[in-house]
Amino acid sequence: MIASIFPVSQSNSTSATLCVFYVIFHINFFSYFANKEQEITNTQKDIEEKQKLLDERLVSLYMSGQTSYIDLLLSSDDLTDFISKYYLISELATYDADLIQSIRDSKAALETAKTDLETAKSQLEANK
Repeated sequence: MIASIFPVSQSNSTSATLCVFYVIFHINFFSYFANKEQEITNTQKDIEEKQKLLDERLVSLYMSGQTSYIDLLLSSDDLTDFISKYYLISELATYDADLIQSIRDSKAALETAKTDLETAKSQLEANK
């Protein structure tokens, strides 16, 4: 099969080996490109989903009006209610912070993947 792509005489095994190496190298490189492009696509989808969640959370906060966490805590009926509200507020704040950090991390990973892909493409072009 290789001989049909790269005509090489049977007596020249070094050339045949180099041809095989060349083909394997390019197959691996194209596989790398495909994997990186899939990684970029998946990361973009992940960012969009997380951004949608954050947008919904921000709309919810806006719609709730001027109610602050302090007002919510002070409206507690008893100590158990206060502790429950404090726990829920703490969980919401942690969720919000984690979501924002996750979006930042995903955007950084996306930029890294794009840079890696562009670098690999440049190296391939330079080696032609």
